[in-house]
Amino acid sequence: RSLLLLFALSSLLLAIFYGIQNYLSHDLIFRNNKYPPNIFYITFGTTAILGFSLLSQFIIKNNIIMSIFNFFSKHSYSIYFIHYTVLTILVTFMTKLSFNWVSLFLSVLLLTVILQKIFIWTKIKLSL
Repeated sequence: RSLLLLFALSSLLLAIFYGIQNYLSHDLIFRNNKYPPNIFYITFGTTAILGFSLLSQFIIKNNIIMSIFNFFSKHSYSIYFIHYTVLTILVTFMTKLSFNWVSLFLSVLLLTVILQKIFIWTKIKLSL
Protein backbone atom coordinates (compact mmCIF):
# COMPACT_ATOMS: atom_id res chain seq x y z
CA ARG A 1 0.00 0.00 0.00
CA SER A 2 2.80 2.44 0.85
CA LEU A 3 4.54 1.54 -2.41
CA LEU A 4 1.41 2.47 -4.34
CA LEU A 5 1.16 5.80 -2.50
CA LEU A 6 4.82 6.56 -3.20
CA PHE A 7 4.28 5.70 -6.87
CA ALA A 8 1.26 8.01 -7.05
CA LEU A 9 3.17 10.84 -5.36
CA SER A 10 6.18 10.35 -7.60
CA SER A 11 3.97 10.29 -10.72
CA LEU A 12 2.28 13.51 -9.60
CA LEU A 13 5.67 15.17 -9.03
CA LEU A 14 6.87 13.96 -12.42
CA ALA A 15 3.82 15.50 -14.10
CA ILE A 16 4.35 18.78 -12.24
CA PHE A 17 8.05 18.96 -13.10
CA TYR A 18 7.28 18.04 -16.71
CA GLY A 19 4.85 20.94 -16.87
CA ILE A 20 7.39 23.31 -15.31
CA GLN A 21 10.12 22.21 -17.74
CA ASN A 22 7.73 22.62 -20.65
CA TYR A 23 6.50 26.03 -19.44
CA LEU A 24 10.09 27.29 -19.09
CA SER A 25 10.85 25.97 -22.62
CA HIS A 26 13.55 23.65 -21.26
CA ASP A 27 14.58 20.59 -23.16
CA LEU A 28 12.39 17.56 -22.39
CA ILE A 29 14.73 14.95 -23.91
CA PHE A 30 16.08 12.79 -21.07
CA ARG A 31 19.54 12.53 -22.58
CA ASN A 32 19.89 16.30 -22.26
CA ASN A 33 18.71 16.32 -18.63
CA LYS A 34 21.06 13.58 -17.46
CA TYR A 35 24.29 15.44 -16.62
CA PRO A 36 23.96 17.09 -14.20
CA PRO A 37 20.70 15.39 -13.32
CA ASN A 38 17.86 17.80 -12.68
CA ILE A 39 14.68 17.18 -10.68
CA PHE A 40 12.78 16.13 -13.83
CA TYR A 41 15.29 13.35 -14.55
CA ILE A 42 15.42 12.22 -10.91
CA THR A 43 11.62 12.03 -10.52
CA PHE A 44 11.37 10.05 -13.75
CA GLY A 45 13.88 7.53 -12.40
CA THR A 46 12.08 7.30 -9.07
CA THR A 47 8.70 6.84 -10.77
CA ALA A 48 10.09 4.15 -13.08
CA ILE A 49 11.68 2.21 -10.21
CA LEU A 50 8.49 2.36 -8.13
CA GLY A 51 6.40 1.37 -11.16
CA PHE A 52 8.59 -1.64 -11.91
CA SER A 53 8.42 -2.64 -8.24
CA LEU A 54 4.63 -2.60 -8.39
CA LEU A 55 4.70 -4.54 -11.66
CA SER A 56 6.98 -7.19 -10.16
CA GLN A 57 4.62 -7.65 -7.20
CA PHE A 58 1.73 -8.17 -9.65
CA ILE A 59 3.76 -10.69 -11.68
CA ILE A 60 4.78 -12.67 -8.58
CA LYS A 61 1.15 -12.92 -7.43
CA ASN A 62 -0.13 -14.02 -10.88
CA ASN A 63 0.26 -17.81 -11.21
CA ILE A 64 -0.16 -17.87 -15.00
CA ILE A 65 2.63 -15.37 -15.60
CA MET A 66 4.86 -17.13 -13.07
CA SER A 67 4.32 -20.48 -14.80
CA ILE A 68 5.37 -18.90 -18.11
CA PHE A 69 8.48 -17.40 -16.48
CA ASN A 70 9.28 -20.73 -14.84
CA PHE A 71 8.90 -22.60 -18.14
CA PHE A 72 11.26 -20.26 -20.00
CA SER A 73 13.70 -20.20 -17.07
CA LYS A 74 13.80 -23.97 -16.68
CA HIS A 75 14.24 -24.69 -20.40
CA SER A 76 16.12 -21.58 -21.55
CA TYR A 77 19.22 -23.40 -22.76
CA SER A 78 17.38 -25.80 -25.08
CA ILE A 79 14.95 -23.06 -26.13
CA TYR A 80 17.93 -20.99 -27.28
CA PHE A 81 19.11 -23.70 -29.65
CA ILE A 82 15.61 -24.53 -30.86
CA HIS A 83 14.75 -20.89 -31.54
CA TYR A 84 17.98 -20.36 -33.45
CA THR A 85 17.16 -23.29 -35.74
CA VAL A 86 13.55 -22.18 -36.20
CA LEU A 87 14.67 -18.62 -36.89
CA THR A 88 17.18 -19.76 -39.50
CA ILE A 89 14.56 -21.84 -41.28
CA LEU A 90 11.89 -19.13 -41.21
CA VAL A 91 14.24 -16.39 -42.39
CA THR A 92 15.05 -18.43 -45.50
CA PHE A 93 11.31 -18.46 -46.33
CA MET A 94 10.71 -14.90 -45.14
CA THR A 95 10.17 -13.38 -48.59
CA LYS A 96 7.94 -16.24 -49.78
CA LEU A 97 5.71 -16.15 -46.70
CA SER A 98 5.64 -12.31 -46.36
CA PHE A 99 6.76 -12.10 -42.74
CA ASN A 100 7.12 -8.74 -41.08
CA TRP A 101 9.07 -8.51 -37.84
CA VAL A 102 5.99 -9.03 -35.63
CA SER A 103 4.75 -12.12 -37.45
CA LEU A 104 8.31 -13.50 -37.61
CA PHE A 105 8.73 -12.99 -33.84
CA LEU A 106 5.39 -14.59 -33.00
CA SER A 107 6.02 -17.50 -35.40
CA VAL A 108 9.46 -18.20 -33.95
CA LEU A 109 8.12 -17.95 -30.39
CA LEU A 110 5.15 -20.21 -31.06
CA LEU A 111 7.13 -22.84 -32.98
CA THR A 112 9.91 -22.81 -30.39
CA VAL A 113 7.49 -23.36 -27.50
CA ILE A 114 5.68 -26.13 -29.40
CA LEU A 115 8.94 -27.89 -30.24
CA GLN A 116 10.15 -27.55 -26.65
CA LYS A 117 6.89 -29.04 -25.36
CA ILE A 118 7.26 -31.94 -27.85
CA PHE A 119 10.84 -32.43 -26.68
CA ILE A 120 9.72 -32.54 -23.02
CA TRP A 121 6.88 -34.95 -23.83
CA THR A 122 9.24 -37.23 -25.78
CA LYS A 123 11.78 -37.18 -22.98
CA ILE A 124 9.10 -38.16 -20.46
CA LYS A 125 7.75 -40.95 -22.67
CA LEU A 126 11.24 -42.40 -23.26
CA SER A 127 12.05 -42.38 -19.57
CA LEU A 128 9.01 -44.50 -18.67
